[in-house]
Amino acid sequence: MKIDRVIMGATKDYAHYWEPVSAAWRHLGFESLLVYIGRRQWDGPCKSGSILQFQPHGEVPDAHASKLLRMVVATIAPGTSMLSDVDMMPMQAGYFNGIASGAADDALVVYSADAYGSDHYPICYLLADQSTWKEIVNPLDLSFSELIESWRGLPGMADPFSGKFSDQILFRELHRRWGHAERISEHNRGWSGGLAIHRMDRVRWDINQPGPWIDAHLPRGMDAMGDINELLRRMTTCPE
Repeated sequence: MKIDRVIMGATKDYAHYWEPVSAAWRHLGFESLLVYIGRRQWDGPCKSGSILQFQPHGEVPDAHASKLLRMVVATIAPGTSMLSDVDMMPMQAGYFNGIASGAADDALVVYSADAYGSDHYPICYLLADQSTWKEIVNPLDLSFSELIESWRGLPGMADPFSGKFSDQILFRELHRRWGHAERISEHNRGWSGGLAIHRMDRVRWDINQPGPWIDAHLPRGMDAMGDINELLRRMTTCPE
């Protein structure tokens, strides 16, 4: 399997991550697509990826909708799609390509199967082709509103219109209903002190830490953009 695109979701509170993170994906050889919820005038055409802009659902909070829609978009985007978070900057192509290349074409590839234990997976770094995403997420080919209603009351979706929401727990229920555990290709990231190994994490943020790094979980807020842009500059001007 190969990675045709990386899909991320965002609202206005996370939109500032898109340009540097999509540029990092592009530098490493990956196309990226942003599912954006809300009304926003972008400064110009994005040179590093594509943007799908959706109007707010009306009842579902924008942050919830952006997480759910990235899964839904993967069911209709041709080829393979890997889901990621818009505040997660990739720093090493070999890690992503190496795992993908060993997977069967019909697999659901889990890059961090050891994050929570059992079959509870982070949504960030799940990879599958269009048909597999459709089998898991939307086998009945429902509209987004119909999907939301069909998921109401499932684990993780006790009330999608309030704070009782977890896309990770919902996805666990969806892939259990799918029932093809034999097609799940699990890979352990490795963890230490609650943090992913080889991740530059915002809880211990220092862009001058020695690597090697697989990715960076970026600090929140506009105040960190100087560091984030410097990290991107170093990536794009130095060998991987």
